[in-house]
Amino acid sequence: MGLAIGANRQAIEGRYPPAYIMITTGLCGSITTFSKWMLDVFRAFGDQQHYNRGGLHNVMDAMSQTALTVGMALVSISAGIALSKVINLELLIRACFGNKKGPASAQAREVDEKKSLVHPGQTLVLDTSVFLLGLVFWIASAILCALYPPFRRVTFGLVLAPPGTILRWYLSRFNSHPLSKRTSLPLGTLAANLFATAVICAAFTASRAGSAPRSFAGGLTGCEALQGLEDGFCGCLSTVSTFAVELRTIKPRRKAVRYAVVSWVAGVLICVVLVGAPWWSGGMDGRCLGYTS
Repeated sequence: MGLAIGANRQAIEGRYPPAYIMITTGLCGSITTFSKWMLDVFRAFGDQQHYNRGGLHNVMDAMSQTALTVGMALVSISAGIALSKVINLELLIRACFGNKKGPASAQAREVDEKKSLVHPGQTLVLDTSVFLLGLVFWIASAILCALYPPFRRVTFGLVLAPPGTILRWYLSRFNSHPLSKRTSLPLGTLAANLFATAVICAAFTASRAGSAPRSFAGGLTGCEALQGLEDGFCGCLSTVSTFAVELRTIKPRRKAVRYAVVSWVAGVLICVVLVGAPWWSGGMDGRCLGYTS
C-alpha cells in the first residue's frame, strides 16, 4: 500500500487510472482483514483456545495483537512510502525503455508526462478486456478448486471474495460524504469493517455453537460455505491497510485516535454480542466435526 500511495501514485494513475484502485482497494484491501483481527482479539480476551493461563495473560494477548497489528500496519505503510522513492515506477520505466531523445529540460519532461497521461474515457477497450480476464480467472479458479479435492476447501472463499471487495469499494464512496467530513470518520471504511465483523461473527457462531461437538445441519458443504464466507467475503470486505492509511491522513491526531478507538471498541462489542453471548449461554465446542478449530 505504501509503495502505491507514495511516489508511484501519479505514475500508476497516469498510465492506467483503474490500476491504482486495483492495487490499493483490490489487492491490498483484500489481503488485510479487519474482521478476522477483531474476532481473534475477542477470542484472546476470552481464551477461547483454552490455553492454560490466567485472565491477565488473556488481556495481554488481546492487547498485544491490537498493538502489533496497528503498529506494524503504520510502520509498513511508512516504509512503503519511503521505499517508493527508490523503487519508483517512473524511474523503472525510463531505465527499461531509455530516453531516446536525450537530455531534456525539466519543463520539457513535464510536458511529456502530461501528454502521456491516460484519461478514464480513453481506456474503454482496456477496461473491458481486464474485466473479462478477471471474470475468466475468477470462474476458472473456482471450478478448478471444486474439481481438485485438495483445494476444494477454498472454493467458497474464492467465489465469495470478489463480491466482498466490490461491496467495500462501493461503501468507500461514503468516505467523501459530508457527514464523514463533519465527524472526521471515514464512514464507508468503518461500515465495511463493522459489517464484515458482524458477518464473520455470525458465521463463526453458526459453525461452532453448541455444548458438544456434533454434525452441522448443512454437512461438510455447509461448513465449507461458512468458512468461505469468513475467509472470502468478510476477509475481502474488511481492510486494515486502508484503515491504517486513514489513521495516517486524519488530522489532527486526536481525531485519528478517536477513529481507531471507535472502530476497535465497536468491533469488539459486535463480537461480544454475536460470539460471546451464544458462547457463554450454550457453549462453543463446535458443530463442524473435524473441520473447525
